Amino acid sequence: MIQNFNAVNYHSDHKTWKSEIDLYLDEIGIFEDTLGEVLQSNSKVETRSNVEAFQNKFLVHRKALDVIGNSITKHEMTLLNAAKASHDQSSSHDLEYHAGINSKLETERKIFKDLKSSFHDFLASVL
Repeated sequence: MIQNFNAVNYHSDHKTWKSEIDLYLDEIGIFEDTLGEVLQSNSKVETRSNVEAFQNKFLVHRKALDVIGNSITKHEMTLLNAAKASHDQSSSHDLEYHAGINSKLETERKIFKDLKSSFHDFLASVL
């Protein structure tokens, strides 16, 4: 574990993570638009069912990313309040909370990678 992890280190990670979340959300928006195009050009029941399944998966992933983003914001506010109170070092709770956010984001990275791959496979089969 990191002993002297301070607010600057946390903030740097938070900025990186928020940018990553924004990128994922942008990609999901593009994928959702593409699903609309698929529906317009393909009326097969199986295709419509797959489109609906992907829409649901994107919604779940978007919500999970929103929760992580909110956790990051909450942690930033906690650190800001601690800085205002002149606490130089973060607590072990801060480190654990930070590590928890990192773990959740790592899980979402894996899920998104798999989702993106299966979505591209789906598109290749219908376009």
